[in-house]
Formats: sequence, C-alpha cells, structure tokens
Amino acid sequence: MRMGTRDTVRVSWPAPTGPLQRGRVDQTAVRRPAEKSKVPGALWPALFLAAAWTVAQILAGCGVLPDDLRTSLVFWKNAFGIVFFVACVAACPAALRLSPVALCAGAFPVYAAFRLWARNGFDDPLIVLYGAWWFGFFVVAPTAFRRRSVYRTLIAWIAAAALCAIAVGVVLGVMNDQVYWWDHQRIVFSFTNPIYLGYAGLIVALGGFFLFQRRHRTKTIHRLLMAVGAAVVLGARARNGVLFIVAFGLTYMVISRRQKLVFATLVALIGLGVSVAVIANVSDRLDELSSGRLTLWETVIDENVGELTVSGALFGVGGFQQNMLVSHDTVVADARFARAHSDNAYLDLFVSLGIIGLLLFIIPLLSVCRGLLVAQRRCNKGDPIERDIRVAVATIVGLLAQGIVVSNIPSLGNVMNVLGMSLVMAVWGHACLLPRRTGVRIANPTRVRGRLPSAPRRAWVPAPSA
Repeated sequence: MRMGTRDTVRVSWPAPTGPLQRGRVDQTAVRRPAEKSKVPGALWPALFLAAAWTVAQILAGCGVLPDDLRTSLVFWKNAFGIVFFVACVAACPAALRLSPVALCAGAFPVYAAFRLWARNGFDDPLIVLYGAWWFGFFVVAPTAFRRRSVYRTLIAWIAAAALCAIAVGVVLGVMNDQVYWWDHQRIVFSFTNPIYLGYAGLIVALGGFFLFQRRHRTKTIHRLLMAVGAAVVLGARARNGVLFIVAFGLTYMVISRRQKLVFATLVALIGLGVSVAVIANVSDRLDELSSGRLTLWETVIDENVGELTVSGALFGVGGFQQNMLVSHDTVVADARFARAHSDNAYLDLFVSLGIIGLLLFIIPLLSVCRGLLVAQRRCNKGDPIERDIRVAVATIVGLLAQGIVVSNIPSLGNVMNVLGMSLVMAVWGHACLLPRRTGVRIANPTRVRGRLPSAPRRAWVPAPSA
C-alpha cells in the first residue's frame, strides 16, 4: 500500500483550541490543612476558667457586694489567671513549645525576680505574677489557642462573661440607688470607681468588634455588643478607655493602607501641634484633667528615687512604695495581690526595674507586633486572618498607649490583659507559629515560544479491509 492511493482515506487532527502553555509548572498555593471548627473537649474547662477570671476581675470593684466576698474576688482575679494557664497546659501539653520571642521575653521575669528579691525577698507576689504573665501569654496562649476557631471561641466567652458581669453590676446599682459617682457626672452603678466599669465596657466592645463578620447571621449581635460597650465607656467617662479606642482606631485604619508611613507621620505631626497648643492653654488644669495623676507620679518619684543615679536609672530600686490611694477603694488597695502602682505602667517598671527592665518588657511586645505586620503582608485582602491580624496589632498599640495613664500591663489583675493579651498572642500564634503557606516552583524553567494555531494536519492511514 502506497501513500496517496485509493486504498487510503484522509482524516483530520484537530488544531489546538488555545495558546500553547510555556514550559513550566504553574505556581500553586498549598494551603494549610482545613482546621477543625470544634473546640477540643480538653479546652472547655479552660474556657470556663477564662469566664470566671473575667467575672472576678469586674465584680471585685462592685461596692454593693460584701467586703469579705470582694476581698476573695481580689485574690481570685489573679489566681484564676494562673489556674486558667495550668488548665491550658493540662489540655495540650504536647503542643507547648518555646518560640524565639518567648525565650527573649523570658528574660523579663528572670531579671525582675532577682531585682525584687534583692529588696523584698522571694516572698514578693510580683515575682509570681510576672512569671505567670510571661508563661501564660507568651508560651501557653500562642500554642493552646492558635487555631482560629478556638481563639474566637475564647474571645466570645470572655466578652459574654464581661457583659454578664456588667448586667449584675447595673442591677445591683439600680436596686441600691447607686448609679452616679460622687461628682454626679460619671455613671458607675454599683462600682466603686468609673474605671472598673469602663474596663468592662471596653472589653465587651473590643470582643464584639473582633468577632464581627459582615456576611454572618450574628453580625447584629456583634453590633449590639460594640454599641453597649462604647456606651458604658462613654457613660463612665473612662479617659483611659477613650485613649485606647483612639489609638486602636488610628492603628487599625493606618495598617490597612499602603501609605501607612506617610499617614502615620501626618497624624503624629498634627497631634503634636494640637497637643502643644492645648498644653500651653491648660497647663494649670493638667493635674485636674489627669485625675491627679501628675501629682501621683511626682510623689512616687520623690518617695522612691530622690536624686537619680546611674545605677538607679539602669537597674531601678526594686519594689517601690506608694502611699497615695489611687484605687479609690480600700478593699482593693489593701488586698494581698494588689501591687503598688503609679497609674503609669512605664513609670512603675522604670522605678522598680530601671531602663533595663523596661526594655526587656517592651522589646518582646514590639517583636510580636513586627511579626504580625510581616504576616499581614502575606495575606490577601479580604482574608479573615488579615483582619484578625489588624485587630491584634491595633489592640497591642492600644494597650501600650493606655499604659501611659494606667498600670495595665504586665498584670494578671487587670481585665484588659484577659481579653487584650489573649487576643494578641493567640492571633500571633496562628499567624507566626503555624506552618507558612508554600508553593510548588520549578527552578530555571525552560521557555518555549508560543505559536499560532496551525491548519488541520492531514495524515494518511490505511483503509479498513473489506
């Protein structure tokens, strides 16, 4: 049989229907394995303890409750934190590991223990609290709650517990005709200080904002939580809460823009100009506007530092004394775990631990913030993790800004640590400790020039035999 005879037939091969691909493998994202939506059963006791920790923190400032009960709550609002971390360790002991940031942060409680021991001995409760604060938030929280569904459940429980505690305080205040503070301008209900009620409202609002999802059926509930929390903060006129909200809001908006450096610089310059103008006009009323904090800071420095020396500036004086009542509550002030403080977290650390202690505390928090910002750049816009990271970064900036006027960190006895630090470190554990997304790449791919679709090809094949 020869080609082109009548014993052969002609058939056509279809031409390519699209452009030919280049000689490489497309980059394909390998996502993390789908996480379980349910919380492990071993962590449920820890969730109950987190709720109890929150309630004890808030109701310890409720003046209607008996003094003996409030004294117990002041103790347990610290002890519940330690028990909470122990329950997390018992739930997932194999998952615990020390990250480089945790090792770096561990220098702070070790240094603080030796400095406080030199003056007060190892009986100082701050040694225990600083160690528990580091271990709980830098070791336990990033590993036990690093799954998104788990840490969102934790935040929901804390916010719900805070809302219930506020409701109890409001009911007790109305029943006992105790609604306004002594100046009749700030709402406290049954709480002895507006700041205690302001803390509770702040974590309710923050929890509702963190859990908010636009396309979820529970968005109305989250909006109500944000509204109730903001109303409580504004009604109590908690200035530190307003400072947190301003710092949180600015940070949340800035890090969602590409021109964040320029925007932050402009905001800083405008804020500096306004503050200079305001201070020039109200210099005589600053102490009144700060609720006596300027006088308190001056007193703490005079009583403990005196003439500042080089060694005092570097290493501090150890445990310091503070004789002015700043809690407006003798039960809270006289309780064992209540520490001397100056309503300024940085002044507390500087006086007791010096510049070295202050840096050992600040640097790990800034490292966490940097890690979150790096992880945010790897996320696509619209990714839920990206929003969680933005909220976490804004929260840590808000806590650091709030520390200027309150002794909020490091502390197990301040309710802002319960939700704020748990949120920050759990999101950090999810974004920075879980395996990163990887891709499939081909090294030095060979490129093949594409060609246009060709005409149908003809091939001669033998005709079927009869």
